[in-house]
Amino acid sequence: MESNIRFPDFSSCVVKPESMKYLFPLFVGVLAITACKKEVIDCPQESPTISKNAYYPLEIGNYWIYEFQTYLPDGSTSGTISMDTLKVVGDTIIDDNSFFVIHTDKPTSNGVWYLRDDEGSILTRYGSMVLPPSPTEESYNEHHYVLGDSDTLFYYYDKFPLKELVETNFGEEECMRQEATHIVYPLAENNEVVDISYFASFGPVQRSYAYVSGAKMIGTLVDYHIE
Repeated sequence: MESNIRFPDFSSCVVKPESMKYLFPLFVGVLAITACKKEVIDCPQESPTISKNAYYPLEIGNYWIYEFQTYLPDGSTSGTISMDTLKVVGDTIIDDNSFFVIHTDKPTSNGVWYLRDDEGSILTRYGSMVLPPSPTEESYNEHHYVLGDSDTLFYYYDKFPLKELVETNFGEEECMRQEATHIVYPLAENNEVVDISYFASFGPVQRSYAYVSGAKMIGTLVDYHIE
């Protein structure tokens, strides 16, 4: 029985030798395009890194618990030990800048601070520096302000010297030392006080609040939580 199936004639599809010189460049071009596309897919651009302060980690949920003791000028203590928690409770926008909201009860009850990390510089809502990005050199920040309707002028400056070893409740830590000098005008007998705070890699390990009377509250870190 004769079959009715016909097979296509491929004789016309045979590539003749003289045509190879045109097909070879085309084949190389296709390979080059394919390779370029693959390189773009396999090599995405990296996002720029954002530096953060190494001594004051600011994230919502972070907290530090302190034992506060009041010290008198003669070195003796007054009153009983009180506790305070410094906690990052949220964030907010002020003048188009994002700030972390910090709650504390020292030196006054229900205190609220607004701090932001500007590429490693910890700044207040007023632009003053709380901590520099790194303790590589001494830096100073001067501030002037007047309270109420009185003529009392409070002048203070912050000093951030190099790192030093501090014995904490969590072992010996390399800390940044911050000195805040407050001078009160008109001049009084005890018109200058100095607060000294220490910051370790997990945050502030000592907080200091001095008064013109000579008394000073010092808070020592006893527990903390970092997100």
